[in-house]
Amino acid sequence: MQIIKRVMLCNLALLLIAVVMGVYMPANAQTDDDVPCINKYVVRDGDTLSKIAQANNVDVNELAVANGIEDPRLIFIGDTLCLDGLVEARPNPDSTSTTQAPPPIVPPTLEVQRNAEIVIRDVEYTTDENGIYIVRGFDRLYNLSAVFGVYMNELAAVNNITDPSVLYAGQQLIIPMPSYSSPVPGSFPAISLVPRVAGPGYTVTVRGANYPPDTEVEIYAEKFSTGKKSEVLETVTTDESGRFEVEVEIPETWSDGTPLTDRTISIVGRVSEQPNTIFGANFYLNLVWLDANNR
Repeated sequence: MQIIKRVMLCNLALLLIAVVMGVYMPANAQTDDDVPCINKYVVRDGDTLSKIAQANNVDVNELAVANGIEDPRLIFIGDTLCLDGLVEARPNPDSTSTTQAPPPIVPPTLEVQRNAEIVIRDVEYTTDENGIYIVRGFDRLYNLSAVFGVYMNELAAVNNITDPSVLYAGQQLIIPMPSYSSPVPGSFPAISLVPRVAGPGYTVTVRGANYPPDTEVEIYAEKFSTGKKSEVLETVTTDESGRFEVEVEIPETWSDGTPLTDRTISIVGRVSEQPNTIFGANFYLNLVWLDANNR
């Protein structure tokens, strides 16, 4: 009997720990169909209401009340929270004010990512026909730079952002074309990737520049520090300017059958006839590694 009681007590303790960590869904949490919401946040593994509030510069109690959460300790993975009226510098959508910031002026010489549609962990990131992205409450400049393949300092410079840690929901950002690995412009082959955060099964757009014109290039996933390399993912021919663009699917394994679990993995474009002397590379952040490390 003593052993049974101890087991029951242990199970009860584990249940209480799970509840505190937010494993269960509150009975009246916000859902997508409750009311129209502009700034949504989807709860992920490891989130707490206080962490979400802190990340979005809102009061945790106001966040709970706005979403009908009676116990702030109880949130559920996949639940949708509405941040409207709470996010810093974002007016409540019910406000009577109709004043909106004018769209940023895109320099005529700047190439931008028009009508982009990128999905990362079921969250969609889109730009309009002018290459403008509308910031949401959970966005951070670093994350957006990874999604759109643009280095953070470039994204900040194009949008005249002096403090990269400060974004606000509703802010309109110009998204320039993706960044190439150094050096560009230059005489060495270079690669850009969109997005620069991906995992097995994800499709990334690979662009190459500074290659020999009308030349066959083979695309691989590689990890230089370990010598790991995938099978050929795609083969493409450069144009008369030495450029190419191709979509490749991230593989699940290296050529030896082991999984791609490294934190960063390079996508490499090698000239078929001279693979060890003419190539360019750029890397992506591996979602498999992030998930394994609860990032």
